[in-house]
Amino acid sequence: MLLKEGHTNLDDAEALHYAVAYCDSKTTTELLDLGLADVNQTNSRGYTVLHVAAMRKEPKIIVSLLTKGARPSALTSDGRKALQIAKRLTRAADYHKCIEEGKASPNERLCIEILEQAERRSPLLGEASVSLALAGDDLRMKLLYLENRG
Repeated sequence: MLLKEGHTNLDDAEALHYAVAYCDSKTTTELLDLGLADVNQTNSRGYTVLHVAAMRKEPKIIVSLLTKGARPSALTSDGRKALQIAKRLTRAADYHKCIEEGKASPNERLCIEILEQAERRSPLLGEASVSLALAGDDLRMKLLYLENRG
């Protein structure tokens, strides 16, 4: 209703940033599927939606953003990537903790692995939405596998 009746758009309202920070992954995915917001837009603090998702540590949201073309190499206004944010917010003991066979990885570790893989696949120059979409599909399959193990 806000979009139809108001004089604003999702980017001006930073709706995607808000959804990633405060809503469940289903709501965020539905908003992404509308295709009305720029996933690489920065908010007033200089964060892209992927930076916000890295702070939240929700693997499903990170995969959805990468699938929709979010750039893992994007920098905050103070020069940090989403991967650096995720690593900074994860205790080393939690990341290196041995996982029992048949148990899911903790979200923090999974987010870091997803972002590392996305950065490895991201070309150094130019846009690569096709490459990121393929990386996102691969990451989504890994996430589904891990969810269905238990």
